[in-house]
Amino acid sequence: MLSVIIGLLLVCPGRSAEEPVVLPVWPGAVPGDHGTIGPERVRAPSEAPTKDAKWITSVSKPTLTVFRPPDDTHTGTAIIICPGGGYWNLAWDLEGEEVAAWLNTVGVTGVVLKYRVPRRPGQPERLPAPGPLLDAQRAVSIVRSRAAEWGIHSNRIGIAGFSAGGHLAVSTATRFDERGYEPIDEIDKVSCRPDFAIAVYPGYFVEQNPAGRETNTTVLAPYMWIPKATPPIFLVHASDDSVAGAENSLLMYQALKRADVPAELHLYAQGGHGFGVRKNNLPCSGWTDQCVAWLQAQGLAVARPSKARPSKRQDDARSGPAPLPEGQTGIASRYPGDRGIERDPAVIFHDDFERDDLRQKWDNVFHQANIRIAAEPENVNGGQRALEFTVPQKEAEVSNAFVKRLKDGYDTIFLRFYSRFDPGFDQIGSSHNGGFLAAIAPGVPFATPGVRADGRNKFIASFECWRADARTPSPGELNVYCYHPEQRDVFGDHFFPSGKVLPFSSRPGSFGREFVARPDIIPELGRWYCFEFMLKANTVGQRDGRIACWVDGKPIADFPNLKLRDVDTLKINFAALDLHIKSNKLRPNKKGYDDVVIATAYVGPLTDRSKLR
Repeated sequence: MLSVIIGLLLVCPGRSAEEPVVLPVWPGAVPGDHGTIGPERVRAPSEAPTKDAKWITSVSKPTLTVFRPPDDTHTGTAIIICPGGGYWNLAWDLEGEEVAAWLNTVGVTGVVLKYRVPRRPGQPERLPAPGPLLDAQRAVSIVRSRAAEWGIHSNRIGIAGFSAGGHLAVSTATRFDERGYEPIDEIDKVSCRPDFAIAVYPGYFVEQNPAGRETNTTVLAPYMWIPKATPPIFLVHASDDSVAGAENSLLMYQALKRADVPAELHLYAQGGHGFGVRKNNLPCSGWTDQCVAWLQAQGLAVARPSKARPSKRQDDARSGPAPLPEGQTGIASRYPGDRGIERDPAVIFHDDFERDDLRQKWDNVFHQANIRIAAEPENVNGGQRALEFTVPQKEAEVSNAFVKRLKDGYDTIFLRFYSRFDPGFDQIGSSHNGGFLAAIAPGVPFATPGVRADGRNKFIASFECWRADARTPSPGELNVYCYHPEQRDVFGDHFFPSGKVLPFSSRPGSFGREFVARPDIIPELGRWYCFEFMLKANTVGQRDGRIACWVDGKPIADFPNLKLRDVDTLKINFAALDLHIKSNKLRPNKKGYDDVVIATAYVGPLTDRSKLR
């Protein structure tokens, strides 16, 4: 039981999502549809085009799924999202839901269009399927007709698409002068012209042969044309895209330029096809930042609108969060090499692992068989020794941890630790691999996985890496895993620096207008970093709780305006280091820790660099 207690405290299996608003595109029969395709379904992995997405097919009843950002960050801009899939399938999460989640972080409403797929009988593969354009035209009119209800400006409605969905987005932006169906109701009297379009690795701009292979890559396909009133268009492509060649975007950009249509093209050397908005170690994953800058330059979106209506949460937090300290300005700056730092009145605990008194210093040591004190230079950050956790290669859940009880309990705690993933670290899925701080009420068991934080029983924050799939470089993105009274899932939430929150939700984190989105970060394997994070409990009745994170003294994440407790007796009384893996099938994995400080004020990195190896 002790060997998995930390894992049980933090374990995060599959997660449920909040239900967004779902609307039908058509009130009755779907215009222009024909053929029998069977019931809508998600493709099984054995028949899916790729293994990294949820592929939906057999769509006969198109819908709009509306993901709105919090009221206090809403910019009044909306974007209809068209997932790709060659007009055969829809990459529903990769190029739909995840895109909406990203848009929410910059205050934009994301509306995912589930358009009709696959191609109906008789529709050739070399041509775009005609039905989806009707669905997209109707979708623009629906969103514009609901603009006032959803807090959207009727002249700030765009459309974005990926792969075949990129073709659909641009087709919608260039086919607004004539609908492909007879008007049905009052909605069809509303303009179907989007105010801008975004196409990411689009296809079908280049003519294809009957087998669906691109041909004549020097001119646009004859079914593509650009009328005078075409709105601004943003294009993204990778040069090594072998599915839809980069010529699609290049030719479209040149045609837009000739037609005097405002356009911007971002062409990357690497990236392939299907990278969506997921972060990787290639420059192409930065296209989202360039897109936000493009939207901002046109006055279409800002990360935090200056004139947004303040929320009740912000009214409660009158003064706003204080600026974060950074660099070598903390407690460590007064104690070179951390020598004597334990004597500082703000320091509660210090361990550099140079002495054999682990049991005296730490209150619990879990799974000691997998823990050692390392002395090899590459496995040590400062001094001669460091802590090393190992999870052997096995399917059974394993959790290693050192736990320190903070007997007096505190409202604000800083935990600084140096840490290093071994060079070959390779784990996908449930893993906790950093430092955590927790407030556990008297009488509440230490490990209560799946029990929601209710404001009185507990709140927990763990600064760690999360890797959902093999496309994400190991060890995954830094985030804060949090149990809090407003958590979306019984097993807690992951807060990412960009504002993204997992489990996937229709809304980003409710961090208030003061929240500053920062890039999501993937640490390098085999390198020591100085990690530090602060957990600050809220004043009861107010939303002034806060979690902030630093890497090598630089603030990389800040989550203000949190409600973590409803009683002031619930105080931070546990700190820990851990390496937990639910199922470690790939290889033995190791993680090192060194130079740990727990304090009531910012610590900062070691100042004596000669101490570092």
